[in-house]
Amino acid sequence: SLDDLKRNIERSVLRRQVLSRELEQKTTVTGVGAKAEYEQHKSEYAKSASVHLQEIVAADSAQAQDVVRRARGGEDFSSLARALSTAGSRANGGDLGQVNPGDMNPALAKVVGSVAVGGVSDPIALENGYRIVRVVAKEDATVTPYEDVREELTKRLQQQRMASVYDEYVAGLRKASEKTTQTTVSEVSLTVPNVPTSTLTGPGLGPAPGAPEAA
Repeated sequence: SLDDLKRNIERSVLRRQVLSRELEQKTTVTGVGAKAEYEQHKSEYAKSASVHLQEIVAADSAQAQDVVRRARGGEDFSSLARALSTAGSRANGGDLGQVNPGDMNPALAKVVGSVAVGGVSDPIALENGYRIVRVVAKEDATVTPYEDVREELTKRLQQQRMASVYDEYVAGLRKASEKTTQTTVSEVSLTVPNVPTSTLTGPGLGPAPGAPEAA
């Protein structure tokens, strides 16, 4: 009936409200908890130092010195790279992009570290020529502050805890259901009384025609 339907809906809504309150209590993330998580995984919010470089590889010392003179004199480094460099990066105007100092060989890292942003290095000897680098930009190593990630971190932790608690809740319901089913089955006893055949009477229960009579 309509009244039964309404009662079922009300019970369903009530169960959901109770479940929601139970899960919310178990998945609440405090500021202390979020900060502890941040400190434990702080490396995930760190950004390594990087340097944006351009390069020109000259064939000999004389050309390398000329490139340095012209670049420091104001000529466009990208144009010089396209015109003079023997490196594969010449097609990009010598652009090497962002480079982590830790990924450079120590000699190059030392040179780059001594050159200011916008500056051009002295020629660096190579096996097949001389490299000149220009420092386009430098970015120091940074760590994103806790306050900048607090809201996102708190939401992520709540979602993780919610998924874990919900899985535990469902597993508990399933276990309880299986236990109840087993108990019910064990309590139901289907027995067949052992009635002597001699006491059975009625149509069709007599001895078969021609069979010997019981002693």
